Amino acid sequence: MLNEINLHLLSATAHDEFVNGQNQIVLTFYGRDQLHRIFRVKFYHFKHYYFIPTEENSSWKSLDNKKVKKIEIRNLKELRQLQNQNGHCYEIDVHPLDRFLMDQKIFGAIKVRYQDENRQNEIFEISTDEWAV
Repeated sequence: MLNEINLHLLSATAHDEFVNGQNQIVLTFYGRDQLHRIFRVKFYHFKHYYFIPTEENSSWKSLDNKKVKKIEIRNLKELRQLQNQNGHCYEIDVHPLDRFLMDQKIFGAIKVRYQDENRQNEIFEISTDEWAV
């Protein structure tokens, strides 16, 4: 059975974590529910991305109406390396956490669906793939 909880976001981080044999971006959110309990929610299935100019057919366009191609980034190390390279990229400077919040239209509170929880001290641990926006 899925549980559902509304959380007021307190803080969040993005970091690399070794999961299923791969180094990947993991987003961690801290929030408080209506009963003032603190929850730590880890989201493992986020794919960060940026855009590069292309001559290929593409449904993506830049703000200056040029064709762009979406490139996914696996982890923060890869993102930092790409940010240090020369070349024209669009939205490479958008932090993964900001990207997720914008894409999911999250503005300070989230509704999370989760299977179970693990309580450690006064923090409830939740891992989820599902956001109820």
